[in-house]
Amino acid sequence: MLQSTDHSVDVLNPANRASVNGAAPARSRRAPAKSPQRSLMVLQALTQEGRTLAQLARQLNTPKTSLLIVLRSLCEAGHIAQNGLVYELGPESLVLAHQIVAHRSLPRIARPILVRTAAETGETAVLTTLTAAKDEIVHLDKVASSQAPTLAAAVGDRRPLYCTAGGLLLLSHQSDAGVERYIKTVKLQALASNTITNKAALRRRIRSVARAGVCVSINQSSEGFTGIAAPIYDHDGSAIASLVIAAPSGRVAHRARELCEKARAASLGISRLLGYPAAQV
Repeated sequence: MLQSTDHSVDVLNPANRASVNGAAPARSRRAPAKSPQRSLMVLQALTQEGRTLAQLARQLNTPKTSLLIVLRSLCEAGHIAQNGLVYELGPESLVLAHQIVAHRSLPRIARPILVRTAAETGETAVLTTLTAAKDEIVHLDKVASSQAPTLAAAVGDRRPLYCTAGGLLLLSHQSDAGVERYIKTVKLQALASNTITNKAALRRRIRSVARAGVCVSINQSSEGFTGIAAPIYDHDGSAIASLVIAAPSGRVAHRARELCEKARAASLGISRLLGYPAAQV
């Protein structure tokens, strides 16, 4: 949480609330579960310019005491920041806004390359990204192979991170803290013969994928199928999605290297269209 300057009062500090509303200092409280709508109203109010507590209270017709609870939660989450007496959008709100724009346009931008990849390889090409909670991947688009059998995956389907090529790849691009948080909470269930069900082994697998830069997942999510995933980067180098080539494991065995190169080339092509610097390609 950002602290106030010397000439202002940090109204998010419980010890200073008496100077705002005349009440005795109260213990810190988070916004109650019923306040999501109020949180969104605060964020909308700050989209144009910063505002003080008094200005927000007047604009939203909300008591200052109730508003302070919401402001504290938003500040702690990084969605707003306090600069003196003024509240403004924080870094997490800006990141979220960028991700929304990127993900809405990503399938449209990636579609021609998905189509070309499926045609060149004869296999299924899938565009995946992390869910908002970063605990699953979701399929944003898919171009199916012309050869049977094909992977039973539909646009909008969600799959675990720990056993899918796209999931493991994107997990390998998370911070160490993010990876540990995921490993601590995930329940590893065997979905196929090679599914990783040991957390120490999963940790090693994630490190291996990070070093390789691509992920080859054989019989880990769907028995008899292999996924080969490469990262898609946005303009600032963040891995926001993955391109996955999915095929029956028997068809991959003799052309794994070729399909890895195809996945790399396709994902980097999409990255370039998103503004990823050419010098890094």
